[in-house]
Amino acid sequence: MKMRILVALLTFAGVARADRLYVSSSSLPRPLAREGWRFSAQVAPVFPMSDLGDSRDLLAATTGFSPRINVGYELLFGDLGLTPGFALQFAQLGMKYQEGSVQYFGVQPNLQAALHLGRFAPYASVGLGFDRFSLGGSIGDVIAALGGNTAATGVGVDIQLGANAIVTPSFSVGVAWQIHPGFTRFTLVDGDASSGGMAFTSILFGVNYMM
Repeated sequence: MKMRILVALLTFAGVARADRLYVSSSSLPRPLAREGWRFSAQVAPVFPMSDLGDSRDLLAATTGFSPRINVGYELLFGDLGLTPGFALQFAQLGMKYQEGSVQYFGVQPNLQAALHLGRFAPYASVGLGFDRFSLGGSIGDVIAALGGNTAATGVGVDIQLGANAIVTPSFSVGVAWQIHPGFTRFTLVDGDASSGGMAFTSILFGVNYMM
């Protein structure tokens, strides 16, 4: 009888100790997000960088506007969420010295890593895809008539640092700093040794639907 009581006490003590260890190791807020599909819609002011933003360049661009949509599936590993996704982005920037615009279209397969802290989830993402920049308006017509290039395509790299806040079980809102380095180069005439880097940065404001 005494042996059974001793075993019961040791078992209870072991369970209690395990409970204490679990609580002490869970110092982060419990995630409110659940694993599933993510649909995001974002808008942003866009700021040209590199040669695209060089005020000394005759083709220099000015601040523009961009919508972006992204779909992905988030996998949860405790507090860490990994979301492979696919984004489409369009942007239109004005021009400093010319009558026309610079238009951007990008296809951005991406991977996002988020740390879920209750309602809040800071995240970082990186994308690697396809970029196309083109000149529109009067300047595009003039360059095309002279036989010059009005578009450039290349590899697009996209980097984002941001945070989302859950509003309801199905919706969250967020903001992110987007950096799009100038790996795509624009050459006015084929064979010309000089070219311009097409790069931009933006502040993305978005809403996310969580299935």
